[in-house]
Amino acid sequence: MTNAISQNVLEEILKAYAAREQPPSPQAIRELAAAAAKSEQEVIKEYTQVYRAANGEGDPWEPPHIL
Repeated sequence: MTNAISQNVLEEILKAYAAREQPPSPQAIRELAAAAAKSEQEVIKEYTQVYRAANGEGDPWEPPHIL
């Protein structure tokens, strides 16, 4: 049985994936990993792959470049 994901984490993930406002927090990664029965590293790796597929190369956890 997997764990439920909180509403706050779901909203955070939506912002991370759809709006690209920020990457998932460590808490969100933990909850996603528990819910998916995967390791945190697996979740981070998959998030990075999806981020790069949508945005090209880059590190989703890199601070934004300010002009």
